[in-house]
Amino acid sequence: MASRSNSGMGVLVALVIFIMLTITLLLLLMLFYTKADKEAQAREAAESAARDFIRQDERNRDDISRLKSEAAGEGKSVVIYLRDQIQSTMRKVAGNGNLSPARLGTQLEQLGMAEGESLTGLVTTLRTQLKDSQDQIASLESELNNAHTRLGEEVARREQMQSDQQATIASLNADIAATKQRADRYQAQVEQSEKDMDERVRKIRDNLEQQIASLTEQLERRDVTIAGLQDTVTSLNSRLRESTVSKIDEGQLTDGEVVRLVGNNEVFINLGSKQHIVLGMTFNVYGSTAEMRPDALGQVPQGKATVEVTRIGETTSTARIIRSTPGRAVVEGDLLVNPVYDRNKEYTFFVFGQFDLDGENGTSELETEIVNSRIKEWGGTIRDKFAGDIDFLVLGVAPTMPLQPRSDATPPEVLKYRRERQFYEDYQNFIDRAEKLSIPVLNQNRLLTLIGYYGN
Repeated sequence: MASRSNSGMGVLVALVIFIMLTITLLLLLMLFYTKADKEAQAREAAESAARDFIRQDERNRDDISRLKSEAAGEGKSVVIYLRDQIQSTMRKVAGNGNLSPARLGTQLEQLGMAEGESLTGLVTTLRTQLKDSQDQIASLESELNNAHTRLGEEVARREQMQSDQQATIASLNADIAATKQRADRYQAQVEQSEKDMDERVRKIRDNLEQQIASLTEQLERRDVTIAGLQDTVTSLNSRLRESTVSKIDEGQLTDGEVVRLVGNNEVFINLGSKQHIVLGMTFNVYGSTAEMRPDALGQVPQGKATVEVTRIGETTSTARIIRSTPGRAVVEGDLLVNPVYDRNKEYTFFVFGQFDLDGENGTSELETEIVNSRIKEWGGTIRDKFAGDIDFLVLGVAPTMPLQPRSDATPPEVLKYRRERQFYEDYQNFIDRAEKLSIPVLNQNRLLTLIGYYGN
């Protein structure tokens, strides 16, 4: 009994232990499966999280392995390594490590980066554009420097012009001041002369009044004497006329003669430029000196013909017959008479200006010398100064009033204007003086006609 009790007890203990072990095992299995499920969930979560960074099929690629090695070499994870690389690249490219690739792409598009173009290509393009811009800037800087140089030269030129103008103005002011001084002196002299003249006029008036009174008395006495002498004068004039008519030497009235007949209407005469013959001059033609005998009134009768000079030589000239008496032909040896012609008269000239003998609208000193020499060859005398006793005033081509120079005119231009203005005023002044003195004014054509230049 005791054995079965011990054996039963042992079985019971063993059964209890088995049950406890079974329960413990069951609990361990439950705990294991619970941990395994949590590990599976954690692994699934880790796999899902890893797929956000890299897929399973990408993990064995060479470039991914190279990134792992580079990240491991720096002691970083691949993500941190890539983040650092991206930030470094962004800092180098955009200057901002926190800039996103999308924002960088937008900025590159704004810079002109075309789709599919690389950043290196864009940089190359921008460098080319920069080089072109630098070249344009260099060209513009060169042009600017040239412009500065030209500006400096223009400023210098204007300063020189201003200096010259100031010098000219100073010279003109000096001339004006001197002219004003002369005008003031002249005004003072005129005023003094007027005073002196008034005094002399007063004295002369007083003397004249006295003389007029005295002369009136004398005239009254002489009127009687004159009345008695008038009859005597009339008688003496009649006797003098008769004496003069009887004593005139007709040969003294002769100026030349007909040398030869030329056709029916022209003759050669023995007078030329040396005898001061003028184109258009006319002569009466007489057959002998007897035909020139004055009548009872002292008048020389008209000749049988009249000739007009048409061409002039040195000692002979050609004349055409402009009047003739029927039945009395002009023959060789006929005498020529012009009452106002005097071959011994020497005419005086004053020549001013320049001449255009060739008609080419241009004057020259040479042509002026030719005019002077022609006058001398004709027998005229040229005066150096204008005077009231000259016979002719000879003027060249009429000048025009010169234009007023610009305000920025150079001194030579101002002096040229003053010379031309003075020449114009002198030209007009000579014309006015000649008109007041009744001196004939000859232009080029009238002068050359007078001395026979156009008749040769």
